[in-house]
Amino acid sequence: MKRHDLDLLSLVSGVLFAGLGVVFALKATGTISLDLGIVPALVFIVIGLAVCASVVTAMLGPGPEPATVARDDAAGGHDPERTDS
Repeated sequence: MKRHDLDLLSLVSGVLFAGLGVVFALKATGTISLDLGIVPALVFIVIGLAVCASVVTAMLGPGPEPATVARDDAAGGHDPERTDS
C-alpha cells in the first residue's frame, strides 16, 4: 500500500464529527447535561484552526523542485526556440 501525507483538515474534521456524535448520544441518553447552543461556534472555531494549521504546514513543507531542460548543444542539436541562427 502506498504511503501518503497526513491530511490535517480531514483528520480534524473527522475527529470533530465523531466527537459531536458522542456528545449528542450522551445528551440523548441523559448522561450529561450540556448547553448545545455553543456547538456551532465551537465547530467553526475548530475548523478555522484546522484550516490555519493546514496552510502553515503547507507553507513550511518542501516546495516543488524547479524543472530542468536538457539541451543537446554538444552534439550539434537544433534548438527551435533560438532565433539567432
